[in-house]
Amino acid sequence: QYWKEDWDAVDALAGWIRNQSGATAPWFAYLGANIAHPNYVSDASWLATVDLDRPALRAPRWEPVADMHPEDFRASLLKGLGSEALCCDDAFKVSIRQHYFAMIAEYDAMVGRLLAALDASAQAPASATWVIATADHGDMNMEHRQYYKMDWHDASARVPLIIAGPRLARGRAGSAWGGFASLVDLFPTILELCGVARPAGANATGVSLAPHLLAPPGGGGD
Repeated sequence: QYWKEDWDAVDALAGWIRNQSGATAPWFAYLGANIAHPNYVSDASWLATVDLDRPALRAPRWEPVADMHPEDFRASLLKGLGSEALCCDDAFKVSIRQHYFAMIAEYDAMVGRLLAALDASAQAPASATWVIATADHGDMNMEHRQYYKMDWHDASARVPLIIAGPRLARGRAGSAWGGFASLVDLFPTILELCGVARPAGANATGVSLAPHLLAPPGGGGD
């Protein structure tokens, strides 16, 4: 199991969550997983979950080197991807994408195990707990002669941000917000969701996203 340390951390946290069944005060837990990160490794069981017929798995066509943006060319060379003929046929490109998707599938299973632990806790089922899933960076998947991070394209710079929990405004559960947010917004968001005032002198960077999530007082929630 390539990501055993992550699974060990998930299992430890799941056990801790189940032990909170008798807790009388709110609690906060954090898990930082390494999976979905270079180097790209997975095993046959997770690779088999990836549908190779999906359009996202197709090998991207690379533009000629002469047409590349200079920063793209520099980053591509640093990653050893300067020459399609030397390193990266279509089979290699598809393999990179398949391994990345397989890691995402395995990460989803890790989140599922934590949600199951919440549901097993009488004190805090998943439906009554705020759950946030995000990442610190994205990765290129062979677009623009790139893989891994360290790139200014959206695939590298943008990350998912999924927030679920009680008191969501009706109509917002299961929906996407098209506004711009940043990871620095998580700190004030978590404070507001927990009903905690921002400590005096705390870094003022970031804006709470809670107003985009919460039903108004007396309003309907999902």
